[in-house]
Amino acid sequence: MTRWFHIILLLVIATSSTTTIEAYPFPSGSWVRYEFYAESNAVSQKWRSFVEETEQIAWSKIEIQKIFKTNVTIRQTTKFRNETQVTTIHTINVKTGEGFALPVIVASNLKPGDQIFASVDFKINNTMPKSYLDINRDINYAILQKTGPLGPKYYFEITQFFWDKETGILCEMETLIYELYEPSENEEIKEYTLWKMKLVEASPDILKLWTTEDAPTVYAMLFFMVLIFLIGSLYVFYLKKRK
Repeated sequence: MTRWFHIILLLVIATSSTTTIEAYPFPSGSWVRYEFYAESNAVSQKWRSFVEETEQIAWSKIEIQKIFKTNVTIRQTTKFRNETQVTTIHTINVKTGEGFALPVIVASNLKPGDQIFASVDFKINNTMPKSYLDINRDINYAILQKTGPLGPKYYFEITQFFWDKETGILCEMETLIYELYEPSENEEIKEYTLWKMKLVEASPDILKLWTTEDAPTVYAMLFFMVLIFLIGSLYVFYLKKRK
């Protein structure tokens, strides 16, 4: 009896602490749409051009084509303000992060402390309630910070990510870069560049999912309740047998 009790206990611990890396099973045709914003006071032509290029983008749409294990094939359509648009196909691996420059989709149901991509030391910092598209959701938050020398300057970069926990959809991303010169006379010169993208629209099936009670979570809670009850019953039975 003791042996079986330990086996069940280990099963509960393993089940509750392990996160399965998998893509959310979106139906083909599901899509999200983003808008972009950038500003900078930097004197560098590089950053001025970066802001100008961002301002030329009206929106970018990510449409799910197919899903196979950890691979998600998407169609990205970017529309520019001159009414032209570009469409490209990409396959994102939610386990490694490979296949696309921006993490528009990550594994579903990651928890704080979980590594986002296997190839990079990049983890979920915490989960918080936040509203997107006027819908309250559990949002996974992560932050990356970089610092270092940049020619005669010193830069400090902060990038924040907000993903929907259940589906792994990127809801918002923001990068802020500070460039600091050595103090000249009485004060230092500080330049900044801000870039952000934000979810502004989603397909009806995603909106329906986001506004529907999360049934899998309920079933998971029932599963653990049954396991706990079973463990308790077996333990009581074990104690009675010892008397």
